[in-house]
Amino acid sequence: LLSSTEGLELGNSLFLLSQDRNLQVFSISRKLPPSGGAGISIFRAGVDNILSISSNEQNLGNIGYNDFFGMLSFGVQLNQHSSIGFNVKSLFQNFKISDNEKYSSKGIAFDFGFYVTPIKGISFGAKIENLSAKYNWNENISDDSQNYEEIIPSRLLIGSSYSFEDILLLTIQHEIILIS
Repeated sequence: LLSSTEGLELGNSLFLLSQDRNLQVFSISRKLPPSGGAGISIFRAGVDNILSISSNEQNLGNIGYNDFFGMLSFGVQLNQHSSIGFNVKSLFQNFKISDNEKYSSKGIAFDFGFYVTPIKGISFGAKIENLSAKYNWNENISDDSQNYEEIIPSRLLIGSSYSFEDILLLTIQHEIILIS
């Protein structure tokens, strides 16, 4: 839907939740002439200062986790009834289990989608997320370090909506995770 952006649009959300959980989102998008749009988004979710205790009731220190990605998005209107778009995401995750046990990953993912409004009030869309997506993990345990690769499953999202004279809006969405 980036092709329907008008001018410069900003979005920002900050959620400070109980148990030291937090979620932040920032996005900026703008119209690109003649019939396109582009956006940059940043997403971060995490938890901090969770007390870790072993099965022997020993205090292991605080644990934490954060998930971060930056996304660059482009969309273009093909005609008055359809548009397509894609995202490129740079992914990062960090786990702190103890002071000497940490896990981190970096990855990349691609999304592709389209949107069609064949007649007024009816729309269809589909998106495939995480094409060629993977994390490259690094485990830092004591003085040792290990690397491995994790493939992220692709997700197919299909949806439709029907609007009746601004009184009724019916929507449906189906998601399929593609696991090899």
